[in-house]
Amino acid sequence: MNQRKQSMSKSSKSQDVQDAGQLQINKLNKMLAFTGTHLLNFYQKVRVMILREKVRDKLKLSFQYKEMIGDTYSLQMAIELFLKSEKRNQNLKEQVQMLVNSKLGFYLQLQQVKHIRSVQLFQVSKQLSKKIEILENKLIKLYKYFPSQRIQSLYTYFQGELLDNYLYAHKITCNSSISDEKLINVHSNTDQKHAFFNKDLIYLNVKLFEDTQELQIQNITPQICTFFQRNYDDLKANSNIDYLLPDGIINEHQLLVQRFLQSSQSRFYLSKNLSFFKLHSIIIKPFEFFFEVNFSDITQIQFLAFLNESFQTSAYIFVDVNQQVGGITQNLLDKLGFSNYYIENIKSKLLFNTPIELLIPRFLQLTTQKDILNLTDFQFLKQSILINPLINDDDRIRTTKQDFSEWQLEENLIHCECLISIHIRDLYGYQYYIVEIKELKINDSYFENELENISLDQAFTPVSDQEGLANPPGILKIEKEKFEPLRRNDHQFEINLILDKSQQFYHPDQQKYEVNLMSPVDLSANPTPLNSANPLLKQQEFYSQIGQNPEGISYSSKNQFGKAVDMDDLEQVKKPQFENKGEDTNSSQVGWAKQSQFYKKYEMIQQILKSHNPKQLKIFTILLVVYFIISCIHYIIIITKNQDDLNQFISEIDMIELHSSFMAPHDIFVAMRIAIVSYTSYIQDGALTVTQANALMKPFYDNIQIGFTEIKEVFIKQLNNQNLQPFFENKTIGMIFMGANTSDVYNVTLNIREALQQIIQNLHQYKYRYENRMSTSGSSIQVFGVANQFYLHYWLEELTLEIMDYSTNRSMTIESDWTTIWAIFVVITLIITLLIIYYYRLFNKRQDMYLGVFKFCNLSRLQYEIDRYKLIQKQLLKNPDLVFLYKFDLSQKEQQLLIQQKIQDQLYRKNKDQQRNTQLQYESLSIIISISLILGIWIIFLGLSIIIFQGELSFLKKYPDTVDIYKLIQDMTYSSATLYQNRDFHFIFPNFTYMTEFDDKQLFSLIDQGIENILKFNLLTQRFDSSKYQVNNDFVLFFNQVQKQSVCDILSQEQLGFLVDFCPISIQGNYLKGVMAALNFMKNQIQTQIVANRFSKRLEYPIYDNEAGIIMVRVFQMMTQKLKTSMLGVTNDLQTVSIVLSSIYLIFAILSISVIFLGLKKYLETEFNTIKRFIQLIPSSITMLDDQFERYIRALLVEEIS
Repeated sequence: MNQRKQSMSKSSKSQDVQDAGQLQINKLNKMLAFTGTHLLNFYQKVRVMILREKVRDKLKLSFQYKEMIGDTYSLQMAIELFLKSEKRNQNLKEQVQMLVNSKLGFYLQLQQVKHIRSVQLFQVSKQLSKKIEILENKLIKLYKYFPSQRIQSLYTYFQGELLDNYLYAHKITCNSSISDEKLINVHSNTDQKHAFFNKDLIYLNVKLFEDTQELQIQNITPQICTFFQRNYDDLKANSNIDYLLPDGIINEHQLLVQRFLQSSQSRFYLSKNLSFFKLHSIIIKPFEFFFEVNFSDITQIQFLAFLNESFQTSAYIFVDVNQQVGGITQNLLDKLGFSNYYIENIKSKLLFNTPIELLIPRFLQLTTQKDILNLTDFQFLKQSILINPLINDDDRIRTTKQDFSEWQLEENLIHCECLISIHIRDLYGYQYYIVEIKELKINDSYFENELENISLDQAFTPVSDQEGLANPPGILKIEKEKFEPLRRNDHQFEINLILDKSQQFYHPDQQKYEVNLMSPVDLSANPTPLNSANPLLKQQEFYSQIGQNPEGISYSSKNQFGKAVDMDDLEQVKKPQFENKGEDTNSSQVGWAKQSQFYKKYEMIQQILKSHNPKQLKIFTILLVVYFIISCIHYIIIITKNQDDLNQFISEIDMIELHSSFMAPHDIFVAMRIAIVSYTSYIQDGALTVTQANALMKPFYDNIQIGFTEIKEVFIKQLNNQNLQPFFENKTIGMIFMGANTSDVYNVTLNIREALQQIIQNLHQYKYRYENRMSTSGSSIQVFGVANQFYLHYWLEELTLEIMDYSTNRSMTIESDWTTIWAIFVVITLIITLLIIYYYRLFNKRQDMYLGVFKFCNLSRLQYEIDRYKLIQKQLLKNPDLVFLYKFDLSQKEQQLLIQQKIQDQLYRKNKDQQRNTQLQYESLSIIISISLILGIWIIFLGLSIIIFQGELSFLKKYPDTVDIYKLIQDMTYSSATLYQNRDFHFIFPNFTYMTEFDDKQLFSLIDQGIENILKFNLLTQRFDSSKYQVNNDFVLFFNQVQKQSVCDILSQEQLGFLVDFCPISIQGNYLKGVMAALNFMKNQIQTQIVANRFSKRLEYPIYDNEAGIIMVRVFQMMTQKLKTSMLGVTNDLQTVSIVLSSIYLIFAILSISVIFLGLKKYLETEFNTIKRFIQLIPSSITMLDDQFERYIRALLVEEIS
């Protein structure tokens, strides 16, 4: 190629053009900024993409260098649509090829593996069915909105060959369609006048290589080969565009390309104009040509060239920059009267580099009148000189030196008159020319001289005695191909020619498509041979040849087919009852198709393939939703009722504290008064001096308000406790009031609120008198405060025990209720779960039934299908565009089925047992994973429910014991802690004449109860187990510390108040040893005094005892608060856990319901409809010919309808 290129246009003018063009290019290149190769990050790529679109628009406007007009814009739109159409068609074609390969691999696996795991078969079949469904939906959508002929052919091929859906393929074939080119013109709003695209349009993708500056064709198709009249191998080996250029422009073409890239000027850019390509040697052929720049890739320059046949009546001569002949069109020879010649026999050396003045003597003069018709003389070599049938012209002849001697001899020339127009093309200051010869008249003297030179013997040839033998068909075919190949109009013949030659340049690799899908066996190591002895294969080859060449079939093919199937059998087969007759309507075509004996089977399969949701799936979905709704109700009950119950327990904790919360501060207030009275009596008995007594009494006088303030706060809190109101209703208390004097007392019955109000008022009066150092003797408050004290203890204790019993009994009731509710919901959800599993199993059986269609696939039928797909694969490898030229014939397809039926019946009768054993065996689909998932959902419900229920059950079981110790600790505040107070009160008891025997018994009852409570507390500390109570670590830690550590350190200074100094020194420092040591010391001391005289007379005068009692009250008040906080913490933790776990499940349930409606339901429906497509994977020899399969399909159809 390079040698030929360098040998052309060696004159100085041609070299000057090259130098001038290269100089201009170098100047422009210096103005450009070149960058190296860099890797771009994501953001840089985005910026480049945006910049590319902006540059693209500017380049489009720049390349046109004129204002964009409507026609050019329409053409650009048409080109974009054309490219999109081509890209889409190529993509669809590749998908069809991939689907063929997938189905072939699938059948190979079915053939090689006897026992297939159902899961593997199911998954592989499902994946293949999804591929089929995706491609089918894409084709349906595309055919609906773009009903072109190519899409129609592809869709028909898909239905007829890949899905064996012959009836639907026939229906598609009967539909009318529009050519792709017309649709593009319509979509681009191009009117008929500017409709550039037609069915003969040829599309080239040409790439410019920057390093070599070569233009190479990227897409070589049969249409391109036909257009340029080259075979595939030739064009593939010579893809450089120079191979097609006329010799007169081959050296300058690169400059034209560079000029366009740098100046954006070209007569062919988005403008259809006449151009030429080299047909053979010096012969060129005109065609219409325009191009666009491909902006799809910024890394390289590509051109989109569009070519079209141009039938010109004018003849053309291409003249290069040296004014030498660079090519002529063949119709010039026809105008000169040349006949019965082949272009291969033209002696091109006689024309190559011939000065144009030898043909047109006045050429230089006529160039001054460009594009104007001129009548001038024209001379050319005679046919006998230019054409020699005995030699074949070769490019190497061009290298020989030209002397133009043949042009000097007058007898070698034809003299003519012609009407010409010279078109001048400028290139960097130089010109090349295109001479258009519109009319040409040969001088009459030429014909006279020719007749004189022909003798009588030459003019007349005697008839031979022996008649010539007719050429065999093969020779006729060769002659037909060779004779005048440039003037053929039979498009079908051109297609067949390409098909015949396609075997020379396609080399399919069968093995790489036999992919192992279901077993590790390497099938490619021993593939099934294509030319096997299977008679079905030979029959398929026969029909494949019919499809490739419908006009004729060789006798060898017919004989070869006859070896397997007697051709007489074809006549015995019932002829189809419908044939294409002329211009029949679509409705009549489909009506005739209904008369087919396979029509019912077609319709039955199509009914099964229709989208349908089985009732088992509907019930399964409904049960799932019902399950989640019921489980949500369970957790909603937990959140609501559970929280209400636990909140009730929190309020009841305060209610149980009623006695101690009220009487503990009351006893502190009484203890201070008793201490003042006791120290006053010590003065009378001489145990203390007035100074000492005043010093001991001063702290009590100064802090007398402490008890009253705490009582008032408790009073407000308890009366506002709404949960206590039911216990206060209809209850009264008898209160003793003083009349005229202490001997005049009377009893008044009051309700609870009135009684408590009287107590607060009385205590306030006491506080006032003590703060002001006033005596209470003779006042009305003297009797009320003392006479009602012990009865108030008794009454509050009774009320507290009633509340405690109520709370304990309620906890047991709640425990029973919660157990019942939990059991009911667990049973209901379990039953629904089992129903879900049952209906899913029914749904799975439906899937099993569709998987069962593969059991009808025996090896012989699979082998036939494998052979058929190998032939399809081979055809598509040779010429993938066959899918766009596909023509479907329903009668032929059904004729094949009938022949297959006869062959299979014969094979079955011969090998009945073997055929029975070659059926596929498979297991039912396993639903273990699905059942595990369903059970897992129920286990999630059960697990979270158990966690919540166990927490509540533990809380309720611990509640009575916790309440018991809670009550014990509260009792310690007003019984054990007040032992010294009650003792001293008994010493002055005779002074109160209004005290009764009941008060005396109640006083000793409090003392005895205090001692007993100390014993219980001792036992509690020894056997305390935190796991039995609703306590947290904080309480356990405090409980252990207070027993042995210094109480003075545990109680804060704020809690001790004015008693800080008395804590270490009272009761002989036992508070420093812990609360147990202090309690035991107090208990022993009281018990000793009871044994001594039962408090009838004071034997000793202790100090700081009442101070110690108040400190002990503070200890147990703190312990009560710690335990209460602990119980509230445990309750709140349980509430939090219940809310969190319930919320988690509710969110999970809501998401699950959303997934069911938005995803799972649709997925299972789609999955089921995809599984139904397993029928499409079964060969037509089974679906149409197997009676057992038909019965099986009928059973499936009954299930679908029911």
